[in-house]
Amino acid sequence: MIKVTFKSTQFATPEARADMAKCVSGYLEGRQHEHFPYMPNEIDSTFWTLDAANDWKIKFWDEHSFEIRHRYNDGKAVKAISTWVAYRLGGTLEDDCQI
Repeated sequence: MIKVTFKSTQFATPEARADMAKCVSGYLEGRQHEHFPYMPNEIDSTFWTLDAANDWKIKFWDEHSFEIRHRYNDGKAVKAISTWVAYRLGGTLEDDCQI
């Protein structure tokens, strides 16, 4: 697992998590979509599906961190997109952390 952590960015509200999910989805899809990202469970705003193929997910762990997941556990792809998101948005990576 690769966790992306931000010191000052807050994901405490559903709106803030939605904004970050839209940002990461835009990186993955190359553009913003009307129907993506979406929450598979309307009650749980900590878990989002990011793409039309249902391959990419984002899981918010707390107010400052999240994990990007791939359906087939493609470690290289997950590391690449996590690194890109952390670089572009000023976060840090925690590789292989145990939560």
